[in-house]
Amino acid sequence: MRAPTLALAAILSASVPAACKPGGTQGATLTPGEIAESGTHTFSASGKATFEAMLNALAAEGYEVAVSDEAKGIIVTKRKLVGQRAHAQAAGGSAQAVGFAYSRSYEIQLAAQGDTTQVTAKPRVFENEIDISDKPVWMLDGAAGERALWKQLFDRTAQFLP
Repeated sequence: MRAPTLALAAILSASVPAACKPGGTQGATLTPGEIAESGTHTFSASGKATFEAMLNALAAEGYEVAVSDEAKGIIVTKRKLVGQRAHAQAAGGSAQAVGFAYSRSYEIQLAAQGDTTQVTAKPRVFENEIDISDKPVWMLDGAAGERALWKQLFDRTAQFLP
């Protein structure tokens, strides 16, 4: 089973703009502390206005909403395809194509307190149907890193606020 791990490294490094890297050399684990520090933002707006702005920002980023509950302050997106690759894997003297599809989604939690609303955006990443979010596959820094993606999402949300 070593070949699929190496294939994952090549695939994620080359084609997946999802702030992900393979587990080994360059990947990081996305910790609750990192999500609290970089994946959380407070807006100077009501819960209702921020909720609507977040829905609009997610749509602008290409995400469809799977669950939306304003009263509970929850938004969950459907998975968005961010990359796919086929890898030829040798087995017993013959080669077989193995396909990988990579997608990501967000779990958003909003908490209104007076005239401010705190938003926490927890990203999830999937290899085919397997959630690999808890594995060391995250690229945190750089233009396509998770911190830049959070900033982009929060900036876009702010654009939709009154």
